[in-house]
Amino acid sequence: MHRCLDTVRDDSVAGDLVECGTGRGGGAIFMRAYLEVWEISDTSVLVADRFRASSEPDVAPTIPPQGVSGFQADLNLVRDGFARFDLLDDRVHFLQGPISATMSDAPVREVALLRIGAGIGTETRAVLDALYARVSVGGFVLIDQRAHSSAREQVEAFRAERGIETPLERVDAWAIA
Repeated sequence: MHRCLDTVRDDSVAGDLVECGTGRGGGAIFMRAYLEVWEISDTSVLVADRFRASSEPDVAPTIPPQGVSGFQADLNLVRDGFARFDLLDDRVHFLQGPISATMSDAPVREVALLRIGAGIGTETRAVLDALYARVSVGGFVLIDQRAHSSAREQVEAFRAERGIETPLERVDAWAIA
């Protein structure tokens, strides 16, 4: 992600930074911190997840909705993470709910970096359908394949339908770009 952000900065790639399936928020916090360190003031960070709204642990085990991983990000803990580093400001936007409901109206016209995290479940395809067309020329899509066992198949089907032939680049043991 750091290398992608460097390229976005160095090449002046237009757009905001978006993380879908944030987990504890580390990736999004890193993106916002990067903007702060490099004094980039015209870019926002959008953090999209189903988010549970309470830090109270689940009392009984529950079956997550279809296509969602068993871990659900906690909105208050993620906000606290941003605040702990003095990064919670009007450039951080939280989108709570299913991707299909939140991304179509997302307050972003262009995306410089789209990160699809492990917590997104089977909504990888919904993220790509909603945001891929908004990725700027020179922008990046990073996908954590731990998102769901079918993430790779969803990505390949999306690429095939759109005739995308650019090879995928393995970033590490779990991520592709």
